[in-house]
Amino acid sequence: MARQMDEIGRWLYLSPHFDDVALSCGGMVAQQAAKGWLVEVATVFAAGPAQGAELSAFARWQHQRWGASEEAVQRRGEEDAAALARLGARAHRLPFPDAVYRGSQYTSDEELFGEVASADERLRWPA
Repeated sequence: MARQMDEIGRWLYLSPHFDDVALSCGGMVAQQAAKGWLVEVATVFAAGPAQGAELSAFARWQHQRWGASEEAVQRRGEEDAAALARLGARAHRLPFPDAVYRGSQYTSDEELFGEVASADERLRWPA
């Protein structure tokens, strides 16, 4: 098995959110990149709120809790890109907004970490 894995040479990680791969698989990513393999990370929920959209009260509270400004998504993306570059991976961003930016369907941590909101059922996989 190890021999087969050594021959692959290309890896794709799916990261639900910024920093998930860097924090949970960073050592493996760095090892693969050090071998000269192509390592790519696709962050799924990498978009912020729609341009001009007002943040929900919960999103504003999350920003305050994180010590972040209105540019929270941009800053998190930049931090993630820097971490992945340091690990030797290429960063890719998918255009899906994180849950706190998808309207007011999640208004608390309990809802955010609870059942999937009905409007988000389309995001389940397999659909």
